[in-house]
Amino acid sequence: MLSDEFDILLAQDREQAIRLVRDLPAPPQLALVDLGLPPTPHRPQEGFRLITELLAHSPQIKIITLSGQSEESNARHARTLGAFEFVAKPCKPEHIRAELRAALIAAHSEQRAAAQSESQLGFIGDSQPIQALRSQIKLYANTPTRC
Repeated sequence: MLSDEFDILLAQDREQAIRLVRDLPAPPQLALVDLGLPPTPHRPQEGFRLITELLAHSPQIKIITLSGQSEESNARHARTLGAFEFVAKPCKPEHIRAELRAALIAAHSEQRAAAQSESQLGFIGDSQPIQALRSQIKLYANTPTRC
């Protein structure tokens, strides 16, 4: 239902998803992650691990979590890990499509902002290590320190 607008890669479990992402020439901009993944499809732990691993590989990925386990604590935890949005099942395909579009717009806006601030950070390049370094600098730049 999404393939007319998005390039889709499917994975059956967390390990396969990580292999797929690592084998790509560039990380995807979006990921739609179901929290209930094998080997424990009725528990969210594998989905949470996948969110963490995807963002460790590429901090710029916008992750939409999809789950039938729509407890508020799962939504809150997914967002705390870095998910862009949480969608409870069952949901209409149009809702998922709208969330993916919103995440894509946010990703493009962040890329433009990063390109504009690149000269301020003094780093040239767009490789994964440089992107990760920029993200870490932005994350810790305003952290108060005591000497």
